[in-house]
Amino acid sequence: MKKNTLILMFLLMFFTFSSNAQTALNGKWKLLSITNSKNESVKLPNWEILLTFEGGKVSGLICNNFSGSYTVDKDKLNFTEMLSTLMLCNDLMKVESLVTGVLQGNTLFSVSENSLTLSDLSQTTTAKFEKANFAEILQGKWKLVSMRVGEKESWVEKDTLNIEKDQISGGCNNYGGSFSLTNDEIKFSNIISTKKWCRKSSLIENQYFQLLESSTLFRLYRGDLLLWDAKQKNRLTFSRDLKKK
Repeated sequence: MKKNTLILMFLLMFFTFSSNAQTALNGKWKLLSITNSKNESVKLPNWEILLTFEGGKVSGLICNNFSGSYTVDKDKLNFTEMLSTLMLCNDLMKVESLVTGVLQGNTLFSVSENSLTLSDLSQTTTAKFEKANFAEILQGKWKLVSMRVGEKESWVEKDTLNIEKDQISGGCNNYGGSFSLTNDEIKFSNIISTKKWCRKSSLIENQYFQLLESSTLFRLYRGDLLLWDAKQKNRLTFSRDLKKK
């Protein structure tokens, strides 16, 4: 009887630990650093690399989209084989191979509320992450690349979007407004602007403001910011304005 009680207590502690670890892992994680087998820090691209853990599933995007499953076993994550697209991106393959390498087989891990460390069993490759704060990640200067309305896409050269705390500004015409982010829903509101003439930009700027105010969904894709309306019929695409960042 006593032996059965101890077994039950052990199983309860094991499942409680696994459940707590699973809960702590859930969410989006931003890659801070990764080292190779020589303990050298590998240079990361200028945009954010994110991993998403959700209920035993993991996914990410660097050069390729990749995804897989995992289970928690004490201080290890047991990953299934990753499924991935097969694009070749010479400048990103080194980082991608290191990240996906620690998402194979058994991986040592430690996780807290805001930090995650993954290492292969020999600890030759170590990746460190922090909990992704999108309100912070989206801060800065963005350059409008294209606008898609239904099936029609227009390429844009001059319009900009500057996000600073809970305010936005930019444009050929100077404009301003409010910005907020709740969970994965984005909102731009109270947009006002000047009325000067800006050649090509003036012809599309009113439409740009309308699309911006109707945007509720967003995604970061290889350094670009994509915004959609709730029905995903229209899209705005921005790239980082690295010259002014």
